Amino acid sequence: MASALDVCILGAGASGLACAVECARGLRRAGDETTRVVVLEAGSKPGRSILASGNGRCNFSNLVLSSSKKRGMYRNAEFAEAAAEALGSTSAVGVLPWFRQLGLVWRADDAGLGMLYPYSNKASTVLDVLLAACERWGVEIMPELRISMVEFVPGECAGFFLKGERAFEKSRTKTAKGRIKRELSWKPVELRSKKLVLAVGGALGEEELASIVPDHDVVAFGPVLTALDVVGEDLLGLDGVRAKVSACVLEAKPSSESGERQGQDGACEFQESGEILFREHQLSGILSFNLSRQLPYGGYLALDFAPEYDARDLLDLLTFMAKSTGARTSDELLRGMFAPALARALARKANIAAPAHGHSAPSPKSTLPKEDIAELARVIKRFELEVSGASSTHAPQVHRGGVAVEQVNPASLESKKTPGLFVLGEALDVDGPCGGYNLDWAWTSGVLAGQAIFKEILH
Repeated sequence: MASALDVCILGAGASGLACAVECARGLRRAGDETTRVVVLEAGSKPGRSILASGNGRCNFSNLVLSSSKKRGMYRNAEFAEAAAEALGSTSAVGVLPWFRQLGLVWRADDAGLGMLYPYSNKASTVLDVLLAACERWGVEIMPELRISMVEFVPGECAGFFLKGERAFEKSRTKTAKGRIKRELSWKPVELRSKKLVLAVGGALGEEELASIVPDHDVVAFGPVLTALDVVGEDLLGLDGVRAKVSACVLEAKPSSESGERQGQDGACEFQESGEILFREHQLSGILSFNLSRQLPYGGYLALDFAPEYDARDLLDLLTFMAKSTGARTSDELLRGMFAPALARALARKANIAAPAHGHSAPSPKSTLPKEDIAELARVIKRFELEVSGASSTHAPQVHRGGVAVEQVNPASLESKKTPGLFVLGEALDVDGPCGGYNLDWAWTSGVLAGQAIFKEILH
């Protein structure tokens, strides 16, 4: 016989735990001590995604969001803004007062970017306050329980029927390295719940998600906030080099007669500045992660390695440097401005050949030709790259896609098609840039759904 639940939340990540806390707290404060709020987690422990965020520091929100309900940085921004408006009607400035009530203390980063971190500088602190709130308000967390089938049962006693399997530990041994090795057995489980919350994030593929919500449109999942794979040899020798640049996503030209896509037409569709970490055939770092939201399936980029200078001023600077230093090669010209590996990559891109090994150096009286200086200046300001798309070897921070936002109420996160079904966080087609925006969306959607659920139950 299926176990009976009242509120069943699939996924013990950021949005799922926020929903559970808010729902259970609202019920208990209203005197309801019997309604079961249960979180099902396929993994062995709740909150793994929280612990992994921000390199273990958990950039859980951003000051930009605390002072504005504008959400133009999000995909499906109007939906995210409507949710922020709804939360603002119950909270002064978004999720921060909510976390303050849970006992979390935070600080802003010292780079002026508005990124908020727990005062302890440890992601575990954020998870600790969430789990403490779950315990205080009677939330049940069931780890190692995998759901394979969900069916909506309409009618007077409408609800959801779930099938899956739960792990039971058969044995536990310690390895030679001191690690615990567990042997598990999985037994079938059946559940019934009046309310169902999808907070599974990118853990599911679109086919699995679509099977749970068959009457809903599901946008295909794709990795974002990840490294970008670069076509060709332009980054050869740059592995591990960092540079501060301004990057433009270029509008692509129409396909050529050969059917190949072309990109060097000058139009800039998206621009952002920051630090890039180069790999042999990849771009990484926060700037690359944000660019991946614009180029998940490939395209063209132009990097400006001297954003502080306009083209004319840069050419004047290089010309002056060539005359004042007597630079005879591109290496000599750029050694006071760029790391040697980057200087060589710029010269290669400008098609300026280095002196052949074993050959005599240029005459002491000769200097770098004016046309070479001009070409170097052009390449420094516009280093064009073809990107094949999101990295195939780098784990993304976020998956784009999920249930179409048009089919969900932004004020409650309840489905417009299936009453009692709520869709949160990454399970919805909403994503934001690096900087705490995606976790803030998880908390926002979780708190709104939790409020809506306990109010429906009480009334």
